Amino acid sequence: IMTSPPPSLRRFWTVAEATSFLRKHYEEEEDFFYLYVLDRHARLIGLVNLKSIILAGPEQTVEEIMTRNVISVRASADQEEVAQLLQRYDLVSLPVVDEEERLIGIVTIDDVIDVIEEEATEDIYRLAQMSPDSEIYSPIPEAVRNRLPWLVVNLGTAFMASAVVSLFEGTIAQAAVLAAFMPIVAGQGGNAGTQTMTIMVRSLALK
Repeated sequence: IMTSPPPSLRRFWTVAEATSFLRKHYEEEEDFFYLYVLDRHARLIGLVNLKSIILAGPEQTVEEIMTRNVISVRASADQEEVAQLLQRYDLVSLPVVDEEERLIGIVTIDDVIDVIEEEATEDIYRLAQMSPDSEIYSPIPEAVRNRLPWLVVNLGTAFMASAVVSLFEGTIAQAAVLAAFMPIVAGQGGNAGTQTMTIMVRSLALK
């Protein structure tokens, strides 16, 4: 999901020199909100947003208006981690650097929207105890393969619950009124389990 970075700046340039450079090297298909400042070894040392360039005086240097503490990721970072960083810090793009902190690309919020959607879908499927690979139009054999293991697990727990109830068969026979509470207890147990699972899955998704 990484794309090529926008034109980079040097910290000793003036704002006038930076804007002149951008006019010469800007490509119409590029959309960017941040410009990255590199040293002579192409290492990332700062960030300048377009608003700062517009409001700065022409004789100010890039170093005066740049942000030094830049949040970045490595090329090997997980897509979900990148999406979480963009969301946590309200960024529209994130620089990607190599092991020597050299800028090699950027990831924009547009690039990770699909990743966020996929992760949310996986969380919902897990909540329903289904495989993340399940699709509404999946072929029947594939749907069976994805859903059957979870159904077997649920069936096993149902048999265990029945076995526990059978242990109290004598007590229930002596006080038949207790049988009326069995569906209530089972329903409340299921509801409590669903609530707990929902909270846990959502907490993991927002970590």
